[in-house]
Amino acid sequence: MNNIIRNNFLLRGLIIIYLGSSGCSSRYKSMRAELIHNRLASCVNKWEYKDLKDTLIISGWYFFSHANIDLNIFPNFLIGKAENGSYVGVIDKEFNGQIRVGDNATIVPYKWDSIDKMRMKPPFIFWEKRKERSIVCKIRTIYYGRIEH
Repeated sequence: MNNIIRNNFLLRGLIIIYLGSSGCSSRYKSMRAELIHNRLASCVNKWEYKDLKDTLIISGWYFFSHANIDLNIFPNFLIGKAENGSYVGVIDKEFNGQIRVGDNATIVPYKWDSIDKMRMKPPFIFWEKRKERSIVCKIRTIYYGRIEH
């Protein structure tokens, strides 16, 4: 009886090893990545873009420096926690510095023309960690402004 149990256990282990090496894990990773991408896209699609009306001070959580990739123009993109505890995003087209996690940044109102608003959006970033994804999904507003750090 013990041999049957041992053989059954060994057979299951070999099946798991075979399935893991035969691409099941890569299919799982692909399905998981697609699921994460869809959840993030759902959160990003709910973001509301607004002109900043008053000066805002936020504690930096994530900063993406402006970039031109192919024909796409990505502005500076700062995610941070506002003084009221909410997470907000800010896009800026002129700041030339860096903002580290925990740095306070002063954001001031800045007039964006409608063409820049249409063509400059934050980059879609694939957040791997659950905590990062949850913060991205807490964002409700992306402000057009200027970072004065």
